Amino acid sequence: MYNGLNMIQNRVNIFVSTFFIGIASTIYSIMTDWLVSQREKKELQSQTLQSELRFLKSQINPHFLFNSLNTLASIIPDDPERGVRFVTTLSKVYRYILDIKDQKLISLKKELEYLYSYTYLLKERFGENIHIKINVHEEDHDKLIIPLSLQITFENAIKHNIITSSKPLHIEVYLENENLVVKNNLQKKSTVGTSTKMGLLNIKNRYKFCKFV
Repeated sequence: MYNGLNMIQNRVNIFVSTFFIGIASTIYSIMTDWLVSQREKKELQSQTLQSELRFLKSQINPHFLFNSLNTLASIIPDDPERGVRFVTTLSKVYRYILDIKDQKLISLKKELEYLYSYTYLLKERFGENIHIKINVHEEDHDKLIIPLSLQITFENAIKHNIITSSKPLHIEVYLENENLVVKNNLQKKSTVGTSTKMGLLNIKNRYKFCKFV
């Protein structure tokens, strides 16, 4: 009788142990699959965000190049040396764009160095019809910014405002309360149409992606 009870108890213990081992194995398998799935999901999300970020960077106004070439064509016949300076600066601008194409953030110092070259091209195009003032102290040069964001704000101002000798466009860049401000006088064009706000949305989305990529 006693041996019979022991045998039953042993079988119960074996059954219980097997049952819990089975549950533990199932839970382990489920957790492993879940972790693998989460890792793959995160990698896919990262790849998607990287792709979207590259797309946003590619939206830098292509008309800038055509406008620059038109400006160059008008300069060369009258002043070849000035044309050489223009081409040299234009090459620096596009070298910068190539160099930072995979960077999410860049120092304000480097972005401003690029902006000086970019604004040189604008001055050659618009002459005294555009006035640009950059007032950022050297101690703020280590702050980070998304690449080409200043160019986008300048293009936005140029696209939507009249630029003539009687109505020159004034653009100012400065820091205020830890915020980088790009300000211009408002003299809206009547032929631009409804703004899509794509330029500013581009900047907003790229900052958003910087949090995840």
